[in-house]
Amino acid sequence: MVLSACETGRGVKQTGEGLVGLTRSLQYAGAKTIVASPWKVADDSTAALMTAFHKHLLAGAERDEALRLAMVETAQNSNGRWASPYHWAAFLMVGETGKMP
Repeated sequence: MVLSACETGRGVKQTGEGLVGLTRSLQYAGAKTIVASPWKVADDSTAALMTAFHKHLLAGAERDEALRLAMVETAQNSNGRWASPYHWAAFLMVGETGKMP
């Protein structure tokens, strides 16, 4: 499951549980992998990142590697405008990281 909106990976720190939020709820509901952002994201660079991420997934990359490759691609794209981690480091992956079934 990909949540490409602002602050979808935020939650509340619970003693003995860690971060509890939307990603935890989705895991309990059966999502095997969740990609979400704990902070605000820019629309244009996020669109490019998500397009690259899905391109790499469709090409057969493992989920974590597809996200890493998309981050590298985004950082090197748009004539250096998106080189700052603000544009490509906002998303984290929770759950399974291997290839899609």
